[in-house]
Amino acid sequence: MNWNDMDKTLLAQWQKVGQFRNKHVSIGAGANVKLSATSGVAFGRTYDKNGVTDQAAAVIGCNKNSSVTVDVSTLWEDGSYVINTYDNSSSVVTDGKVTFNSGVNGTILMENADGQPLVSITGEPKFYGTEQVTVSLKECDSAKVSVDGGNKFVVKDGDTFTIGQTAYKNDTIEVTVEATNDKASSEAKFTFLKLGENDEKPTTSPTQSTTVPGSTASQTSKLTIKSTAGAPNVYAWTGASTALNGAWPGQKAAAVSGQANTYELTLPVSADKSFSVVLNNGSGSQSGDITGLYDGAVLEIQNGNYASVKTVTNGNQQGGGGEPEPAEGSVSVTIKPYSPSASYKIYAWNDTQKLTGAWPGVALTEKDSDGNYVVKFDNVDEVSIILSSGSGQTADITGVRDGATIEITNEGCTTYKLTSKPIVVSPYESLKKEARKILAMTASDYTAESWANARRFSSQPRL
Repeated sequence: MNWNDMDKTLLAQWQKVGQFRNKHVSIGAGANVKLSATSGVAFGRTYDKNGVTDQAAAVIGCNKNSSVTVDVSTLWEDGSYVINTYDNSSSVVTDGKVTFNSGVNGTILMENADGQPLVSITGEPKFYGTEQVTVSLKECDSAKVSVDGGNKFVVKDGDTFTIGQTAYKNDTIEVTVEATNDKASSEAKFTFLKLGENDEKPTTSPTQSTTVPGSTASQTSKLTIKSTAGAPNVYAWTGASTALNGAWPGQKAAAVSGQANTYELTLPVSADKSFSVVLNNGSGSQSGDITGLYDGAVLEIQNGNYASVKTVTNGNQQGGGGEPEPAEGSVSVTIKPYSPSASYKIYAWNDTQKLTGAWPGVALTEKDSDGNYVVKFDNVDEVSIILSSGSGQTADITGVRDGATIEITNEGCTTYKLTSKPIVVSPYESLKKEARKILAMTASDYTAESWANARRFSSQPRL
């Protein structure tokens, strides 16, 4: 393997997973415990032999940068503190559940807190303009916070601060928190995504409502589901994790009189606010997170398969039933087989849906003139993939974009090489990065080197 050509982000992902597995004997030698989550696949492991006890849990394949609620009642009691070791954030078990942000790789790794400092930064994972976030600290008196690598400042439990002032549209803001007590030190990272201002949605508060001239927003929203598999359960929430219709698996939709295979559910959320749902049958089959829905939204469970739910319309802010805006691009992927006779199945997904149905996906059949498999996904900009054969499968191959090539490098289909098409960064994007760094500077940052950088930026041609 060419270690100099290693994908550093992918390496860091699997280093964290490997360290977690090495730390917990229950992962390799324990018994499986079934868990459920609002996104991704959740599981727990327990071990209790020869005086050694251990327990751990994980959720993989979550929607990126989203709040994921996990039922851990079979592992931890209410009031217990649980650590997500992937980013060192913490959550207290309430009604048998914990909630964590899934991060950029959609992975959550949970274990007992064991006395180490417990830190969290709460706020909407995706926001517009600027956002005020709140600090939560346990087992420590204070912590040091840095935003996007800027100067550190001290915070205490309950403090708030604002992020997004120097970020541009679609920038990721990373908040780092360092805390220490007499038992241990910890460093946690939290990511937030700033959305475009032109896409900003009206919001309401207890003292002020948002309306459209000539209309008044309803205080409820109607969701319609078309299904040949019977009435689905609907688990719904708004914001980061505010449940709208009770705990998992939610509420069963009611049949619409005179309309075959059509079901409706009214949710207690204003028509000018968005909500998210997971459709499920109450016994294991479920969709992914379906987000950005409004009053009048219509979903279709295609061919009775909960893993394949189509958004017919996402409604709009006043329930007008506008069409959802699809991604503009497509992703074409070339898969080089280990041998000419090798055959594979492909399981693919993105942040909003499973693209090839339930696991293990669909068989690859189409080949190019070089004998390589080719597959194309429309109306997406990026996908994640698992390739499998009769004897093995790859790990999650994430961040696959148009023009990528995946080469299977062993007969068992457990190793691969991903080659991505180079992304050309425009001069405008480079200027944005430099400008953001300069905007974040404080008086103590002004050194000879930083002044030279500022002069270099200001001398760039305007676009």
